[in-house]
Amino acid sequence: MSVDLQGGQYLTFIVKDEIFALSVMEIKEIIEYSEITRIPMMQEFIKGVTNVRGSVIPIIDLSLRFGMGATVPTSRTGIVIVETFIDGDITEIGLIIDAVHQVHQLTQSDTRMTPDFGAKIRKEFIDQIITIDGKFNIVLKLETVLSLEELSRIKHRKSVGV
Repeated sequence: MSVDLQGGQYLTFIVKDEIFALSVMEIKEIIEYSEITRIPMMQEFIKGVTNVRGSVIPIIDLSLRFGMGATVPTSRTGIVIVETFIDGDITEIGLIIDAVHQVHQLTQSDTRMTPDFGAKIRKEFIDQIITIDGKFNIVLKLETVLSLEELSRIKHRKSVGV
């Protein structure tokens, strides 16, 4: 889901010393980092799956997805669970982050269009820029960050028992 240039609540979080954000409307929950089961033949940034209260959740390492190297889990490492549509069904996906930063209430005047230059991640991963305490922060565009084709393969493997 792409977020229009408008205010609202945003969760900021850290990935490799960079601060990123998501609208809280896109987040289902945040959990502690836990054991992840690797799935063979997936892209490296898809770390595998984990069990969250009986549901199998695919897990993406955002740092690897952004080309910043693998996340080294610490006591602050977490997993942000988001919901997206894959093959017409709502699917939960976990995003590994280094640490939660905070939640911000922003107004429309705090939002900016995506610039054509200057970001450390691919432009198609950026939904918009928000200003917090005079600093720019990137709001992620989930539909491009999540590589739905690869995640569709995970969903298919889960349904056939692989």
